[in-house]
Amino acid sequence: MAIAIDATLVRLILVPAAMKLMGDWNWWMPSWLDRALPDLSFEAGGADPEPAEA
Repeated sequence: MAIAIDATLVRLILVPAAMKLMGDWNWWMPSWLDRALPDLSFEAGGADPEPAEA
């Protein structure tokens, strides 16, 4: 019963509601941590891809 309450009440209702109320504060990162973490990019290359020919 505790797992069902946790899964429904906390994870489906409380967490999204808290994130909505906190807005941009959800994504705040301390500057010292930002400097310590590597700068990763998941984008492919710097140039725009060429359109595929039909």
